[in-house]
Parts: sequence; C-alpha cells; structure tokens
Amino acid sequence: EGGVWVVGPAQLARIDFGAPLTLIDSRLGLEGTVNGVARHRGLLHVLTTSGLFVLDTTRGSRQVVPLPGVTARAWDAYDAGDHLLVATAAGVYESRSTGARVVPGTGRLSAYALAPRVDRPDTMLVGSRTGLSLLVRQGSGWRFANDVAGAPRYVRTIVTRPGGVVFVGTTF
Repeated sequence: EGGVWVVGPAQLARIDFGAPLTLIDSRLGLEGTVNGVARHRGLLHVLTTSGLFVLDTTRGSRQVVPLPGVTARAWDAYDAGDHLLVATAAGVYESRSTGARVVPGTGRLSAYALAPRVDRPDTMLVGSRTGLSLLVRQGSGWRFANDVAGAPRYVRTIVTRPGGVVFVGTTF
C-alpha cells in the first residue's frame, strides 16, 4: 500500500512515504494495546486488548469506534472476502457490515491465530490456548469442525504450505 504501520502501546501510526503521518490513539477513541491491524472492504480494523475497533471516516472526521459484540482481546484477523474473521480471547468472530457474531462452537477457544489451508481454502486453521482447531465454510459463514489431535498447546502462529503442510509456533 505504499506505507508502513507502526504499532505502540494504545496507539497506531501509518507512515506513508511522501505523505503526512497518520496517528490513531486514544484521542480518536482507541482503547487498549494494539495487537494488529487489518483492512477489510476499505475499512481499517484495529485489534486491541480491549476488542476490535474500526476507523470511521463517515462523520466528516476520523473516529475509532468499537465494533459491537467484540470486546474480548483481539489477536489476529483474516479477510475471508464477504467478512473478516477475528481471533479473540472469547472465540472466533465473523465481522460483517451488519455487526459481528461468534462462529458457532468457538466460544470456548481463546483463539490467537488464523490461517487458511492452502489446498482447501474452505478450511481455516485456528491456533488457540488448547491447540489447533479447524473451521469449515458453511454457506455464507463458518462453523467449528474439530480440534486437531496431537497439536501442541498455545498455538500463536500458523504457516501453511501446499500439500497440507502446517507449521505452528507456540508460546513455549
């Protein structure tokens, strides 16, 4: 996108090369420590320890507003086309323009990471405190499929490769 996002405690800044600096912090409504950012359908989503926030520029000025329903720590996000999947301490959420809902069956997960299977884009891997789980696309949404037996606990990062190869990084 021609710029770099810089993340700090309770603030976020975008440095556009050859353009002014954009600073997003508590003065615009941002709460918590920033864990990540995701762009979905032209909107900037900010994942924080206080939930999921969206940069709203529709009111003539910039404001960061919390996405209703997602107040748990947000760790990771994946653009799934018609919605944004968000890994949180209270499960995986599907965020749409109409709001957010927890993916059925994931409310028990403290989800940290998301990654699609390279060979099966209708399958999403979820890294969590309890290990690795699978979500499958069902209609226009997602549902919990199963936990992956033998996966290590506290999966924080996931890398997938062709042929079903999956690498995970853990806290330990």
